[in-house]
Amino acid sequence: MCQEKLVQEAVHTFLDNGIRGQPMRDGNNNVYKLFSDIIEGKEGRFRETLLGKRVDYSGSSVIVVGLSLSLHRCELPREITIELFQMFLICGLVQNHFASNIGVAKRKNREKEPIIWEILQEVMRGHPVLLNRAPTLHRLGIQAFQPILVEGRAICLHPLVCKRFNADFDGDQMVVHVPLSLEAQAEARLLMFSHTNLLSLALGDPICVPTQDMLIGLYVLTSGNRREICCIYIRTTIGHISFYREIEEAIQGFYRADSYGI
Repeated sequence: MCQEKLVQEAVHTFLDNGIRGQPMRDGNNNVYKLFSDIIEGKEGRFRETLLGKRVDYSGSSVIVVGLSLSLHRCELPREITIELFQMFLICGLVQNHFASNIGVAKRKNREKEPIIWEILQEVMRGHPVLLNRAPTLHRLGIQAFQPILVEGRAICLHPLVCKRFNADFDGDQMVVHVPLSLEAQAEARLLMFSHTNLLSLALGDPICVPTQDMLIGLYVLTSGNRREICCIYIRTTIGHISFYREIEEAIQGFYRADSYGI
């Protein structure tokens, strides 16, 4: 009977320690870890290994417009980049004799000494990253870019690459991955760079086509009479679109609308 009671108490301790009052403790006076502690939460068995797995050397952030970027470039925040390239950064510090061993290199990286950013720039040069936005439903949903180190916390993209990701700039998030092996880097550079994937896989039509504000800007820049176009565009910024053939009419319409408070 005594053994059955001990077994029952052990089962209670394993499933729900403390259900009978004071929780059981080990020889070091530490409370026993429950079975529910093992399976619940983000670090639990279900969410950690069964429902999905975390991907090392990856991060996510909100995307914003990068007006000065090329199609194959993206701007990554310093906070994300220093974590993604940590392994390459530590190797660079040791190889360039800025750190005597891995421990010193990790300390320099943790304290973010000025030399860290110089080595990080060298490491990022020629090392592509992969960007994708969930859900990734087709091949063009994940593509390679050449990263640029910037301040801030947002990922900057060229607006013409958003169509293939079905993304826009209203708070969408994208995930960045770092290819580790030389084979993965070569595959990303040869097959997945964004400026080499300009056609739709389904129809063969161009997938990087200027729209909206870009079309207006191109039309204004290439128009023979820019002053007329600018006057008409100023008129439209009030919120009521009107078109005039003559500059004088556009100016009169502008002041007339302004006097009425439109």
